[in-house]
Amino acid sequence: MPASFYNEVFLEGGSELNYKKHWKETPWNAVWQYIVDYLKKEGKTKILDLGCGPGQAAGCLYEGGIKFYTGIDFSEVAINIAKQNFIKNYKESKNYKFICKDLLKYDFNQEQYDAVISTEFLEHIKEDIFVLNKIRKNTLTIITLPNCDSEGHVRYFPQKNEDDAKIEIKNRYSKHFNILKIDTYNYPASTSKDYIIIMLKK
Repeated sequence: MPASFYNEVFLEGGSELNYKKHWKETPWNAVWQYIVDYLKKEGKTKILDLGCGPGQAAGCLYEGGIKFYTGIDFSEVAINIAKQNFIKNYKESKNYKFICKDLLKYDFNQEQYDAVISTEFLEHIKEDIFVLNKIRKNTLTIITLPNCDSEGHVRYFPQKNEDDAKIEIKNRYSKHFNILKIDTYNYPASTSKDYIIIMLKK
C-alpha cells in the first residue's frame, strides 16, 4: 500500500487507537521488551529500525537503555508523531533520530548500526528480501512476522502447526541469513501470534 494509506492509519490511530498509546499500553509491548532484552544480552548499542512507525518500539528501546537508534519509515505522519513523542516524553533523545525515507531506495550504509530490528513491517512489502539484503554482513537482525492477515499485508504465516510455519520462514530467509532462533509470542485473548526471528546476515 502507498504511504498515503499508512499516513491515514497513523493519523486515525489504528485498531483500538493503539498507535496513539504509550508503548507499554500496546499489544506489542512484550515483543519489544523481548527484543530489547536480547539486544542488551548481545551487547548491541546502535540499532537501525526498518519500518519504525510512530516510534513506540523506539520508546521501549530508549527506556531499556539502548544508547543509539535510527528509525526509518516512509510515512511522514508516522515520523512526525515519533519525533513529537520523543520531544514530549524523553529529555535526552539526541542520539535517537527518525528519518522519512522509502527503504526500497535508502542506502543503509549512511547509518551506523550494530544490529537491525524490524517489527510489524516486512509483511507489508513484497520486496522484503531486497530490503533485508541491504543489511551489512554479520549483522544481528531481529524481525517479527504475523500468523494472521490484515489490510496491507502481502504475506503471513497462518499454519496451525507452528513447526510448519517455522519451516516456511526458514525457507524464505535462510539463503540470506543464518537463522539463530525462532520464538513465538501469542497475544493474550487472541488467536494472533508473532514469530520473532533472530538471525545473522550472511
